[in-house]
This record gives sequence, structure tokens and C-alpha cells, in this order.
Amino acid sequence: MERKQIRTLLEKYYGGNTSLAEEQELRKVLSGPDLPREFYPDRDSMLVLEAGKKVEPAEGFEERLLSAIRAREESRATKVKPLRRAIVLVSGIAAGVVLLVGTYLLFQTGRSHSDTFSDPQLAYMEAKNTLLLVSELMNRGTPALENFRKLDAGMQELSHLNKLSTAASPLENLSAYEKGLKQLQPIEYIYKTQEIIKSR
Repeated sequence: MERKQIRTLLEKYYGGNTSLAEEQELRKVLSGPDLPREFYPDRDSMLVLEAGKKVEPAEGFEERLLSAIRAREESRATKVKPLRRAIVLVSGIAAGVVLLVGTYLLFQTGRSHSDTFSDPQLAYMEAKNTLLLVSELMNRGTPALENFRKLDAGMQELSHLNKLSTAASPLENLSAYEKGLKQLQPIEYIYKTQEIIKSR
């Protein structure tokens, strides 16, 4: 078999497009004694693939594997139960402590601050500080919008193209001028023939 045919068969084989007959032919060629040196790696990889197909687990392997998995799960289940109980207990205590501390802080802050101000100047300053904080937080997100400003500036530069199209509209009359010139071409031939006749 020629090298080109071997390469074609190998491409089909690696692409998974060979038939059983083509695969047998390829095995026969690759195991032959007159195989060109460039196909040795392909022969070796095919031998490895073929060897992998023939390997089967020992007898009783599946049962031993399943019994080992069951034994592992049983030993793990007995170890995990006390640990799981301890985790649930500690997390419950922690949640209770957080709830108590949160409630305490809520009532403490509720007593010290009031929603209304008796002094209008103090209310004005508090509102101003709150609005400044909100403004600062909102402005943190605006640098990402800078790219949109650049895009808008680029679009404004492209608006000059409209002027170009309006400037090109009078040039449409040139096509009518061209048509007129084409119609006048026969007259030009008449003048040329008259000049030729006069010159003789």
C-alpha cells in the first residue's frame, strides 16, 4: 500500500470514520515488516489501543469493590453521626447568641437616636451628610460609564458623514450630464468625418 493511502486511512481512523474492514486493513499494513519508518508511532499507538480493549478485570473484582465501598460507607457513617450532632449543637448556640446580640443592639440604637429633630439646622446638616454619602456611593460606579462617553464622542465625529452625503447629492446631476454626452457622441463622429474629408 502506498504512503498516501496509509495516511488517508490513518486520518479516517483517528477521525473515527473507518469501517471494520478498513481498520483490519490498517492493522495489517501497520503490523507488516515493510512499514515505512514514519508510521512507527501510529503502529505503536494502535497497538496500545488494541491492548487496552483486551484488558478485563479479574473474576470477582466487582463484588470485592462493592463490598469495600459498603464497608467504607458504614465505618464513615458511624464516625460522622457524633460529629454532625456536635456541629448542629454549636451552630444552634451560635445562632442564638447572634440573635440576642442583634436584638440588644437594635434596642440600644433605637433609644439613642430619634427620627425627628427639634433643631432645623441639625436636621439640615444630617440630611446633607446623608445625601453626600449617597452621592459618593453613586459616583463610585460612574467611571465604568466613561467608555460610553467615549463612544458617544466617536458617534458625534461620525455625524460629519451626513454632511458628506448631503454634499454629494448635487453630484447626482452628473449622471444626467454623462447621459447627454453619450447621446452627443454620434455628432462628434460626424465632425471627425467632416474634418477627415476636408483634409483630403
